[in-house]
Amino acid sequence: MAIEWKEVTELEDELLRKALSLYHDCFPEYVREDECVFYESIRQREKNTPNNFHFLVGIVDDKVICFSTAHYLAQVNSGYIVYIAADPKERGKGLGKQTLLKMEKLLKEDAVHAGYPSLKGIFLETEREIDAQNEEEYKETINRLQFFNHLGFSPIKGYQYVQPPLYTGQTPVPLYLAFKKFTRGEDINYDQVVTAIYHEKYHKMNKISLAVLDECITSQRNISETIQ
Repeated sequence: MAIEWKEVTELEDELLRKALSLYHDCFPEYVREDECVFYESIRQREKNTPNNFHFLVGIVDDKVICFSTAHYLAQVNSGYIVYIAADPKERGKGLGKQTLLKMEKLLKEDAVHAGYPSLKGIFLETEREIDAQNEEEYKETINRLQFFNHLGFSPIKGYQYVQPPLYTGQTPVPLYLAFKKFTRGEDINYDQVVTAIYHEKYHKMNKISLAVLDECITSQRNISETIQ
C-alpha cells in the first residue's frame, strides 16, 4: 500500500475535516479532546518555534486512512505524541507502525532545526492494564502496550504520571508515560519533560489553568510518596 504523507498546516485544509472524521470514528468520547484544541495547535504552530506541532495524515486514493499529532518540545529536546490512529477497516496492514515512524522522522528533524545534534527521545501517554474495567479492556490495553513496546516505547518504571482533566469537572487520569530513547548515556529529567508537556500542550493548547496543572503535579508526587 503506497501511502502519501501530508501535514495539515491550515485550518481550511480539507484534509483536516477528513482526519477529524476519522478521529471521531477511532476514539471514544471520553478520551476525545474538543476539536478546538486541534485548531489552536495549528494556529500556534508557527508562533512557537523552535517548538513545533505536527498534524500528519496518511492518504490512499484521496482518503485519509491514518493520522498522528505530536509536539516537539525544544526546552527538553523531546517529542510528545498525542494521537495515533488508523482506519479500523485498514487495520492489520502496519499503518500504525508506518505512521509512528514517519512522525519520528519529523520530530528528529525538529531537533536538528532547534540546534541539537539529535532528538533525545519521544514520549506518549497510554492506558494502564491495572485500570481496565473488564477482560476486553484488559486485552486491548495489553495489545496496545505490546504494540508500543515493539516500536521501542516502554512505560517509565516507578513514574506516577497523570493526564490533566480534558474537561471541566473531570479528574486527572493515571496513565503510563512511555518513552523511546534515542541518545545514549544522557540522563532524562522526567519532571522537566512533564512540565514541558503540561505547559506547551495542556496549558497553551487545551487552555487548562496553571493552577489545575500544578495540582496534577502535586498529585503525582503524592502518589509516588504513597507507593514508596
